[in-house]
Amino acid sequence: MRRVLLIVPWDPEKGHNARAGNLLRQFARDGVETTLLCQATNSSYTPADIIRNSLSWRVSTSRDSHSTTITVDPFLNYAPGLRADCQQEAMYGRPQALRRLLIRGLAPLGLLRDMACFLSLWFYAWTRLRGTFDWCLGFDAGGALVGWLLKQVGKVRMLVYEDQDYGPMGGYLRQRCIATLERFLVRRADLVISVGHRLASLRRSQAAKQSYVVHNGVALRLFETARQRPPHPPTLLFVGNLSPWDGLDLTIEALPVLRKTIAQIRLLVVADGSPAYTERLRRTVATLGLSDVVQFLGPKQHHELPSVFRQADIGLAHFQPVPFRVFSFPLKVLEYMTSGLPVIGTVDTEAGDLVQRCECGLAIPFTTSALAEAVCSLLLDEERYERYRTNGIKHSQEFAWPALFKQEYDLIATRYSSISS
Repeated sequence: MRRVLLIVPWDPEKGHNARAGNLLRQFARDGVETTLLCQATNSSYTPADIIRNSLSWRVSTSRDSHSTTITVDPFLNYAPGLRADCQQEAMYGRPQALRRLLIRGLAPLGLLRDMACFLSLWFYAWTRLRGTFDWCLGFDAGGALVGWLLKQVGKVRMLVYEDQDYGPMGGYLRQRCIATLERFLVRRADLVISVGHRLASLRRSQAAKQSYVVHNGVALRLFETARQRPPHPPTLLFVGNLSPWDGLDLTIEALPVLRKTIAQIRLLVVADGSPAYTERLRRTVATLGLSDVVQFLGPKQHHELPSVFRQADIGLAHFQPVPFRVFSFPLKVLEYMTSGLPVIGTVDTEAGDLVQRCECGLAIPFTTSALAEAVCSLLLDEERYERYRTNGIKHSQEFAWPALFKQEYDLIATRYSSISS
């Protein structure tokens, strides 16, 4: 029986429909002995929690017949993104003095935090996990680094770089270090599997040994239930995390223009994020007199999303074209498609490429005027709307998790045979 180790330097349960969790379940269903080693994600920025999470070490384990999930909460694992949160609060709010002092003191240590957490995962796997794993799937640079270190000590036989996102984000030093780490690891991984074509092209330019594309998937049956919609006003939908690069501020600014043509237009926001940035968005809504137009619904459990999708007409993936968003392959686009929602994406991004390739919506420049024009062209042209809706439903069938898992499993098995022979 194959033994597979998945290494994820975050908590996959914090993100709905996460790739790691789906791979774990698919491996287990195939009778593969699978271990998921992940890092706890702490999100609280309160001083007491920052101190506790920096000074404590905790491990929790859960098991079923074929899989084991181990969550490590190591030293220095305070909430990520403290520098950004501090900057946002300085611009949009007034943080308490102690909290501001802690944030400013810890934020520059972000790279040290990352390295300490990665090494903690490696040390735990090396000393506590028994036997040797045939395949190690390391997610992004952090997970791949842990996998590569385990391979050096003979703990794993083959390393697969699970390439989900473009990693060099944050301060200048962290960007340079993570970019260097990514180049180092894609050259040494036995196989690189990227979620999108833009990431795969980048990895090939970085001299990856073997690089393939296996997209993220969607829970088809769950979101098929969202296609039957009750009567509702013309509605835009945003699902995800509230971050400046997700473009929600631009969407809000476009609403006064849209109301001149579509009087009953509304926006549903199913998301969570930095308190400072969220408060900034709420103030913008109030300033523009849109309190009756924009509804902040907060985060939802994955199984709750179809009930919200049924109340919408257009799915938004109109991201600011920063590198992280240019390369990302967002699950929300697949969920919009499966639900029968035409999608508005940003041109020259992976999400925009998908929308254009599947002809399930519009890929437009990242401007307020372009967004307003795109919304009007979809909601006021029934023939175009129905065509994009139908195309989205049809092409979403290509992203069923079982089919994607088989594609990935075959790639890994073939590569393993070639290096084992």
